[in-house]
Amino acid sequence: MTDLGQLTVSLTKHGAHKIAELLKAFPAENVLDQTRDKYQSINIDRAQAEKNLSVNARGEPPAIWNAVRELGDDEIENLVFLAIVFSHGKLIEAMTAAVEGPMFGRVVRDHVLSGKAYTNFAHIIDQLGFAVEQTTDFVAFDLRRLFLNTQLAPLARELLRLKLLAAGWSGRGDLVDECLRVGLNDALGIEAEQFSKWINGSPPDPFVEVAPPETIPSGHFVFSPGHKPKKEGETPISPSRRSKVAMLLHNEMQTAIFEQLVAEKGANAVGTENTCGSGSVDIVVKERTGFTFYELKTSLSVRECIREALGQLIDYGYWPDQARAISLVIVSPNKLTKDAARFLDNLRARLGLPIFYQQFDRATGSLRARQ
Repeated sequence: MTDLGQLTVSLTKHGAHKIAELLKAFPAENVLDQTRDKYQSINIDRAQAEKNLSVNARGEPPAIWNAVRELGDDEIENLVFLAIVFSHGKLIEAMTAAVEGPMFGRVVRDHVLSGKAYTNFAHIIDQLGFAVEQTTDFVAFDLRRLFLNTQLAPLARELLRLKLLAAGWSGRGDLVDECLRVGLNDALGIEAEQFSKWINGSPPDPFVEVAPPETIPSGHFVFSPGHKPKKEGETPISPSRRSKVAMLLHNEMQTAIFEQLVAEKGANAVGTENTCGSGSVDIVVKERTGFTFYELKTSLSVRECIREALGQLIDYGYWPDQARAISLVIVSPNKLTKDAARFLDNLRARLGLPIFYQQFDRATGSLRARQ
């Protein structure tokens, strides 16, 4: 009988997501030979990689891993994510508990996972491109891209078959029925009918109407000073994975701006990732009469950065009937254009909205004057 508790792999050893990088660079049969610091300083546990890949008794990875290489980098990351989640009963439980709506949810620290197990899994969600928001307390995810490419479905089907066999399934009966019986669909946030369609080669329907639920509570904002630096720098990726480069630039900006503001305002007046119920504010400065909220964006146009940040800042500052911020500041590496400046002037004059813009100068690692 299938027992998901039989699925175990280390949750505290770091770097399982890097299997994806190895698969992008090497045929599946060579991946395990590269786990010990032989390629781009990737040093991950071989035994952990073997379980995630469902390697057989002869030490051979299944054919699905070479097949997914033919589909491209995104699908490699998608299948690796599924492999990691369905390699441990606790991760299946964590994802099931995290679901808040169709294909969306939040893994919350100390709810199923805690300590290093939580931070490692949150990092996996982020590094494989599924995170839409991350704070010190939770990581929010969007799984919709798992279901976009119908060519991934037969590979996912075979992967789930191997995971169920590892969990004690006899292999008799219908695979989809067994997946549904033990609730694998629940860990992905899709109903039984949608799961059946996907695993048999059709995307969940309707797909485009899916939207994240408004389940994050409004909460009371509590200022917390300090900052935990995140990974910075560059990473070699395909153009479709620009989000990873954007995240690294965001981290670089956040740390540099935090240090600049601490020098100006003092260590007790500046904090990053302050949760206000509806999300987390990138940087908060405690002023004499209130708080200034900074939202950092990395899109290639200043107009796009303003569009992305404006709704978040208004939500963070005023939802549903609060007045948490006295100033809202949009930050990006882009120079403010004349039209963008006129737009912000218009918002201040017509709506009385305290919205401003500051350019982050990467050459100096500092903010330019507020506009």
